[in-house]
Amino acid sequence: MEPFLIAVRGPLRGQQFPLSKKQFRIGRGAQNDVDIPDEHVSHFHATVSSEHEGFIITDEQSFNGTFVNGLRVLHAALAHGDRIDLGRSAFTLVIDAPGIKLDDLDFAAASQETVALNAENAEYPLRISSDDTDLARTARDLQALLQISQTINSLHSSQEIQEALLNSVFQATPAEKGAILLLGEEPDRFSGTYFRHRDGMAVDVRVSKSVCARVLDTGRAELLNNVWADANSSASLLDSGVASMICVPLSTPEKKIGVIHVDTTAPNVHFDDKHLQILMSIAGIGAIALRQALYVEWLEAENQILTADAHITTEMVGDSAEMKTLHRWIGQYAPSTAPVLIEGETGTGKELVARAIQRNSRRSNGPFVDINCSLLQKDRAESELFGHERGAFTDARTRHEGCFERAQGGTLFLDEIGDLALDVQTMLLRALQEKTIRRMGGTESIAVDVRIVAATNQDLREKIAKGTFRRDLYERLRVIHIAIPPLRERRDDIPALAYHFVRKYSQREGREIAGLTPAALKSLQDYSWPHNIRELENRIWRAVLDARTNYIDLGDLPQDVMTEPAGAAGDRTLEGILMEAKRSAVQAALRESDGVVKEAARRLGIEPNSLSRIIRELGLKYRITNPD
Repeated sequence: MEPFLIAVRGPLRGQQFPLSKKQFRIGRGAQNDVDIPDEHVSHFHATVSSEHEGFIITDEQSFNGTFVNGLRVLHAALAHGDRIDLGRSAFTLVIDAPGIKLDDLDFAAASQETVALNAENAEYPLRISSDDTDLARTARDLQALLQISQTINSLHSSQEIQEALLNSVFQATPAEKGAILLLGEEPDRFSGTYFRHRDGMAVDVRVSKSVCARVLDTGRAELLNNVWADANSSASLLDSGVASMICVPLSTPEKKIGVIHVDTTAPNVHFDDKHLQILMSIAGIGAIALRQALYVEWLEAENQILTADAHITTEMVGDSAEMKTLHRWIGQYAPSTAPVLIEGETGTGKELVARAIQRNSRRSNGPFVDINCSLLQKDRAESELFGHERGAFTDARTRHEGCFERAQGGTLFLDEIGDLALDVQTMLLRALQEKTIRRMGGTESIAVDVRIVAATNQDLREKIAKGTFRRDLYERLRVIHIAIPPLRERRDDIPALAYHFVRKYSQREGREIAGLTPAALKSLQDYSWPHNIRELENRIWRAVLDARTNYIDLGDLPQDVMTEPAGAAGDRTLEGILMEAKRSAVQAALRESDGVVKEAARRLGIEPNSLSRIIRELGLKYRITNPD
């Protein structure tokens, strides 16, 4: 029988085209041997050539590409039963199957939109029937499995294993992008993501959280073709332009590890059940190696933490559980070269954390250069970051080295990174990716070796949603993320901080202040500190100046510390309520003491001088007497 192509999808569905010529042209137009009336097919799309060994297909630089068994090809050998996709049409090569029917050739992908698969049913390609008409594809899939099996045993880090897994995925499927999501310490929550494009580029991959969670929970892989037509597709997935996707579980019998998520935006590419099967097989091989690597890395990290805790040096004060965690993070991450993003409210000590990272890193002998991005003028931001050549602009009278060059071999601290203009964000992203900069007005690319530590008091994810901060820059900066809790969430640190600032400002101001009274310390711990450590420091400084004895008492503290900030509940504000309570307490103590300040102060647990000051601040009109 003469070999032929038979259309199994598209406007020519059911028609047969004998391959009787040495070269067989496929495209849109009458000049082709197969004329496909489809705007997604190029005028001269592909050529099928016959050779002694069989048939070869060549893509003729088509716009939308040529796909064989779901994989995009430029030049590939064809075997009996291979499926060829061009635009919205699909053909099957028939060489030695007399009497074949169209229904026999329709692949599952042509009709199935959604497929689910249990792990115990994922036997492909380990069991192959003798009449399998897709042996060429099976051979390629087996080659992918053999390669990952041989490679994975020589890899030790979890990142290397994830990269190898995605390489195998791209070899065996037509996926455009892939992601591996790993579970964290909290059950059913992903904490780590490794993603990339099949071309090797780091890209933003949008995944369906609901599908990933379902696959993780049920252990069943899912395939979804025509995402746009599925009623359950999320808005974020639809906005990303994804046309088809597969999600498979990464797990061992003892532990759930995560999922592999792949997708494509090409409308003419469909995943089929064999793509689902091969992904399950790859995941099964990778899960065991990945679990072992993650466990070893956890042990190494714990060892580093224990070692680092003994040697870490910082200027941070406090011994709360939150501060201990922060010290562990610094000890664990400081030695690396990875970028760090520090998030926290104003006044929480983000710069202290950045300096602690530098001090405990391998770059401790290098420079620490800090710049506040909120103070950068838009027209000078590029010059401040990357420098400029003489004559680059009107006032550029000499060459100027920017922050990147000044931080060479050390750390560059970008404070308030959220205030950078979008165009400057783009330049910063390019510098981080290429590890080179170019001065304004210059032509020379300068290699830079700088560790970036960025900080912000803003919600960058909210700025990303508003389009004022680049998502790719956020991901690049957030390799290591450190969140500093506000002071109100670590009140156990307030006494240590307060005494630290008392010592600091007593020495600076030449005062002999030994500490704080219990009443003053309790007031500090009860206050909410909306401006965090910076506010506490300034209030202690003032109290050191105002103290009447060698102990800071309640009356020595500023009024706003002794009462919470005003609320928004009409006349019954918190400040008013507390002020009235204080007034009542002082008046009652004076009445019970017959106006003797010393006795009233004893009853209130404060010093007489402090009570006198409070009486003046409250404006009390009361006959006050003192003992002889």
